[in-house]
Amino acid sequence: MKKALKHYQLILILILIGALVFSIVTRPDSPTDAVNEYILNNKIDSLHTVIQTNEKKREKYNNNIIFLADSITGLNKQIKENDEKLFTLKKEFKETLSNIGTFSSNDITEYFSKRYD
Repeated sequence: MKKALKHYQLILILILIGALVFSIVTRPDSPTDAVNEYILNNKIDSLHTVIQTNEKKREKYNNNIIFLADSITGLNKQIKENDEKLFTLKKEFKETLSNIGTFSSNDITEYFSKRYD
């Protein structure tokens, strides 16, 4: 106890320094910091809104891309079928033309009536 009384000034100074450090660390932010934080939070919220909007648009565009890719696949299939039919018609027409010399007038009339029906 005598030692504590002997060094009371030093102990009092250490307690005051500790209280000062505690008050500095726990003091409230300045009003400008609060305003800056509010502005920053508003900007962050705005960016989140923009990001969500862009994600929805991207999803819509991806769905359109998938739909268009399916359409292209269907059209390519139809083109292939049409090419096969055209090839068959060309082949038949070529065979008919090579045999045209043996046709009678009735055969020629029948050929053109079938062709243009």
